[in-house]
Amino acid sequence: MLEVGDRIDVYATVSDVTGSASAKVADAATVVHVAPQAVTIAVAEDDVTDAAAASLSPGVAIVVLG
Repeated sequence: MLEVGDRIDVYATVSDVTGSASAKVADAATVVHVAPQAVTIAVAEDDVTDAAAASLSPGVAIVVLG
């Protein structure tokens, strides 16, 4: 579904004992590589820390911009 060059928003969900919360961790990231079970993206400098932390979480979702 994703192709190199697509622009996507990336969201991550974090769960703890009090519940779970979702937040956008990258805005309009560019897809640079697509593999069967992974997508590599380029993010703006301001999004690097949040996107890197989210990559360690199993609750990451991508949203294709239309």
